[in-house]
This record gives sequence, C-alpha cells and structure tokens, in this order.
Amino acid sequence: MGRYLRIFGSFVSTEFQFELEYRTNFFMGILEMLLVIGTSLGAVLVIFSHTGSLNGWSLPQMVALTGVYYLVQGLTNIVFAPSFERLMEHVRQG
Repeated sequence: MGRYLRIFGSFVSTEFQFELEYRTNFFMGILEMLLVIGTSLGAVLVIFSHTGSLNGWSLPQMVALTGVYYLVQGLTNIVFAPSFERLMEHVRQG
C-alpha cells in the first residue's frame, strides 16, 4: 500500500509542478473558485438572514450541502475532465 501512496504522491507532485508552469493562470483559477464559493455561501447567508429554515433545511445543513456540492464537482473534474479533453481532441483530429 505504501508503494502506491508514493506513486500517487509523485503523480500529484508532477501535476502540481505542471500547473505552476503557468503561475498566473493557476492563481487566477484559485481566486475564481474562492469567489464562486464565497458568492454561493453569501447567497445562502442572505437567504437565511430572512428565514430560519428553507423547506426544512437549516443554515448549517445548507452550508454543508454547498460544501459537498463543490467537493463532488471538484472530484468529478479531476476524474472525468482529462478524458473529456482527450475525447474532444480525438474528435477534432478525426
């Protein structure tokens, strides 16, 4: 198991170095995601400043739901985005 963790760590390190080749793009992507998550949480807070619950959902539950949504979205992008990019390139080339 330790061998696979080292391989995975090496993969993550290599991908991180690849992303840092374009530092501005990397940091702007982080800033963009922070703004999107902040806006989503802000909207939830505005809604709950006027009501105690929303269809039976409390504020902590909605914040947790928002977090789970962005976590699943991120994992989906990690798993499926590279395959979709390769598929589009394959279709483009014929």
